[in-house]
Amino acid sequence: MIQRFVSVILCQAAWGQQAQTTGVETLCSVEGRARHAITGEPLRKVQLTLSSAEEEEQEYGATTDAAGKFLFAGVEPGRYRFYSDKIGFLRRHYGGRGAGYGRTVLKLEPAQKMKDVDFNLVPQAVITGKVIDEDGDPVPDVAVTLTRPRPPEGRGKATPSYHAQSNDMGEFQVTALEAGRYYLSATPHESLRLRRRRSGRVPAEGYATAYYPGTSDPSAAVPIDIPAGAELRGMDLRLVKRPVVRIRGKVEGSSGNGPRMISLVPKPMIANGTMHHSFNDEFEITGVAPGSYDLIAQEIEGETRAWVRQPIEIGASNIEGISLRMVPTIQVSGRLRIEGTVPSGKPPGIRVGLVPVEEEVDLPRASADVKDTGVFTITNVVPNRYRLSLFSLPESAYLKSVRSGGQETLDSGLDLTGGADAGLEVIVSMNGGQIDGVVHNSRGEPPLGITVLLVPDSRRRYRQDLYQMTDTDQNGAFTFRGIAPGDYKLFALEEFDPMSFRDSGYIKTFEGKGTLVSVQERSRESAQLTPIVAGQ
Repeated sequence: MIQRFVSVILCQAAWGQQAQTTGVETLCSVEGRARHAITGEPLRKVQLTLSSAEEEEQEYGATTDAAGKFLFAGVEPGRYRFYSDKIGFLRRHYGGRGAGYGRTVLKLEPAQKMKDVDFNLVPQAVITGKVIDEDGDPVPDVAVTLTRPRPPEGRGKATPSYHAQSNDMGEFQVTALEAGRYYLSATPHESLRLRRRRSGRVPAEGYATAYYPGTSDPSAAVPIDIPAGAELRGMDLRLVKRPVVRIRGKVEGSSGNGPRMISLVPKPMIANGTMHHSFNDEFEITGVAPGSYDLIAQEIEGETRAWVRQPIEIGASNIEGISLRMVPTIQVSGRLRIEGTVPSGKPPGIRVGLVPVEEEVDLPRASADVKDTGVFTITNVVPNRYRLSLFSLPESAYLKSVRSGGQETLDSGLDLTGGADAGLEVIVSMNGGQIDGVVHNSRGEPPLGITVLLVPDSRRRYRQDLYQMTDTDQNGAFTFRGIAPGDYKLFALEEFDPMSFRDSGYIKTFEGKGTLVSVQERSRESAQLTPIVAGQ
């Protein structure tokens, strides 16, 4: 990566050095000011970066002065990501309104002099509180998690976003928070979960994960709305004792030579509630609270793996005699062929992956690089039904065909429940279609921070390889390349949840506001879009 870091004082000197290798008449400049998003006051010592959005990475840097002003000079024409950094403030992308929202690509034409670029920096939000037990005493060494919820229409599980640990006084602090909605939870260390009663006839009691505002039931957790730059104090979490049980069982299908681990994963998983244990042929997990879980056993020995997952419902009684049979993983190999000419003239660095047909199934990831000869071998694949996914495709390419045993499986998926597949035939075409478009608001102006989604028609929503997303530039322009032939919808979103990309349930919430477009091989389509504003 070529890096150029310049300050307001030194950027003119850097411009002079750059002019020796590039025609002065083609160089660009960008200037503007950084302000506090809430108070409007200018901010000094803000680090700003222009990072190339093209394949050849290139960076320029600048720092604001006491008046909040910055200047980039001697910048080569091109497309750039533009963002700011300052201690105590959240990273801000040009045109972006927050985490997950669109960020504008800055497109600089030859000799363009861009002025009056404003960066409004949002201070970090903070949550503080204490973790206490049923008597109000502090509990140290407890994992505190803030998790963004999935939209109600979406599938899958929420993902922990921010973490902290309670100190010796039970106090915790979660910093660098984006404005948004979160679940707040506290999960005790495993040694705290179990406090046995002396009588074996009485179930043990243990500390369960606590969810705000005061429940151990994840379905009863209430999300917290955190404003930008807010300081929420006194967000205490009380750990509550509840009956816990023991589960015992055995695992078959193990070679006994590699490290073995059994995990109990809660559902829904909106906190760090997973319990991990090593095992021999038999296992015992204690201190388990009633609820829904996935019980996962795996063994890793060198390059091979054995794995099994079994859903389990746990009530108020101990569970004995669970029997799991691990299944050895398999290999999937094949050859990838490219139709058309690769612009670089050399084999692209494509990676092949497998995605479960049932999206809710959480399986170990399996992927492999395609060699220059086109051959690939994916190891440690759990027998299941999959669809093929490709990464790092050339920009004009799309996945055209996946054949197994002479049968086309692009739409139906690969059935690997019966064992390995050593003869996949994958075809990538360089003749993908293209869509060039522009987004204007009701006043005919190009809004900043717009994310544009390309979504296949409803009959092909299961094809993850057909989805694309991009950001508009400061003129509202966008381009999609490497599009497989077919019908699509375009959506220009002012606010966008990146966790729900490729989620048909989420997309249905704004389905009627999309723009239809049909694409053929090598076709070049155009589109004019109006943004779907926040709240719609």
